[in-house]
Amino acid sequence: MKHPHQGLDCTLLSPSRDQWTGIPLRLSRPFVGRVAWLILASTTVGIYAGFRRWEDSGPRARVGGYTLLDVLDIAGICLIVAFSAVGWLIYRFNHGLAPLLLGLMAMTQTLESRVEAPFWWLGALFASLWALLDSGFMLRQMLHLRALVRDLSPGTALSLTEDSRYQLRFGAGVNLMLAIAWWLLAAVLWWITLRIFNSMPGPGAADPGRSWWSDFLASAAVLASAMGCYLLLRFALGGVARSLTGVHAWQLPAGPGPVAELSPESDIEAGMIDVGRDTAEARCICLTELLQVFPDDALDIRSSPEVSANNHCPIHGIDALNAMTPEEFRLAASSTWLWDPLSKVPFSCDDPGAIPVVVGFSGAAYTGYYGTATSQGTIEFPETPDRAVERGQGEKSNEPEPAAAPSVGAVDRVDLRPAGISGHAVRYRHARAWFVPET
Repeated sequence: MKHPHQGLDCTLLSPSRDQWTGIPLRLSRPFVGRVAWLILASTTVGIYAGFRRWEDSGPRARVGGYTLLDVLDIAGICLIVAFSAVGWLIYRFNHGLAPLLLGLMAMTQTLESRVEAPFWWLGALFASLWALLDSGFMLRQMLHLRALVRDLSPGTALSLTEDSRYQLRFGAGVNLMLAIAWWLLAAVLWWITLRIFNSMPGPGAADPGRSWWSDFLASAAVLASAMGCYLLLRFALGGVARSLTGVHAWQLPAGPGPVAELSPESDIEAGMIDVGRDTAEARCICLTELLQVFPDDALDIRSSPEVSANNHCPIHGIDALNAMTPEEFRLAASSTWLWDPLSKVPFSCDDPGAIPVVVGFSGAAYTGYYGTATSQGTIEFPETPDRAVERGQGEKSNEPEPAAAPSVGAVDRVDLRPAGISGHAVRYRHARAWFVPET
């Protein structure tokens, strides 16, 4: 069946706040990864404590020679122990790798007829069920988005520029490229492992006392193989998600949804002027006043690309910015000297009709990229596009709470939306302006 918005490069979708906040979220990534780690670690500790595996000695158990199965077994043990030790910290891949590593251990232990093999299978089963539960949350979100896309009226038809097409194609295929890279690395590591293994003397191959190097390489090869499988699965899930929802530009309403909004604030330091550009005006006293106050630092000040704007400067002072008309202020909104040092500096767009969007969002399987829908009907990405950040259940932003604008002394408010900025400025009698983003 043909998708309702098929045939267009991209369409603008504008869900309401209730529709956006009603999209089901996945469990938070730290929680999912750490539960997977807990399953793996508890299985490992339980088996080692219950069966006293640390008492095993390689030479005693390998009367028939050191075989490839022994190499694989030791590689699995090394990875399981390593993940048990540090998996709490590197939780991002745990839910995908835990079933694979526990499954590897279960397989090697079964082939060696170990009595603890059923317990490894039990751990692998629990890890797999946890991964399937997480995938169920993802599937529920995909199906909800598919229904939402069909319910929403298609907005403006947008065309993708060549750069934006390339970025979306690259984003869609990056997991496949990484999977191939991991598998190529695994192939090289397995080849080296087998060369070392076959070069060692003894029945079946190696002297156990000289096998540590092949065991180490085999551990790396197993990890690289598992990462390739995990990334291939992510690539496949992303393809399914995009086929279900299509490629759209989402204009995000205010409110907590499945991806975080791109903040209208930049990380540029406020209250500064460009020494080379802004001090060329003869009446500017910012640099000369600073040199008079700190004469010992004159060399550093003159070599600095930026200095603090002087509050009493006739060009960059508080009275100067308050004397601007709203139109003049909007045109200069990207100038950092307008803003109080504790305020954020807004992103400014040269296109007043531009709309910030998330392009290609198809759910947690493929979050898309932050971009801009221009007034010319095209989709553009910044020079370094940012992948949209998924928001899980109960997750909060790691950003510190911004300082609040002063509640007294305000002169006026300047609406910045005509300048393509989502928010407004508050000007004060005795301080520089504050940026207040739209909520």
